[in-house]
Amino acid sequence: MAEKTEAGTVRDFERGDIEAVAQLFQETFRKSKTPSPSLIAYLEEAFFDHPWADPEVRSKVFAQADARVSGFIGVFPSRLELDGRPLRAAFAGSMMVANPRKIRLPAPACFAPSSPVRRISHLPKPPIQPRSACGRRQAIRSIPATA
Repeated sequence: MAEKTEAGTVRDFERGDIEAVAQLFQETFRKSKTPSPSLIAYLEEAFFDHPWADPEVRSKVFAQADARVSGFIGVFPSRLELDGRPLRAAFAGSMMVANPRKIRLPAPACFAPSSPVRRISHLPKPPIQPRSACGRRQAIRSIPATA
């Protein structure tokens, strides 16, 4: 899924973008020009080869009009269980943009789901221990990833 703006396009992160995202990471967080092979391998493993990688829950890149990748938000799919029921979840991380003062990313487009994922705009402060309607304790737990 892609959303065009005047400045460029927000689209799904593809394997062909890995080197550009690694370069952006280096320039943003490490102030260095050359990404290491281990960083490139990590990005591929974390976002494409992980057992929970989900084609419906994708990381996003912002490509300028000249196709250069200048923004990225990493999305980590996860599987949880709530009171015995499996849940799909996603956690955002690795947010970066080149020249943040010059490039205005269309934030709603970056976070818009490209799949039937429900967005929650406000979550009430949860109690220390969630309880169901009948008062019994609920347990949210992570399901281990398997290769």
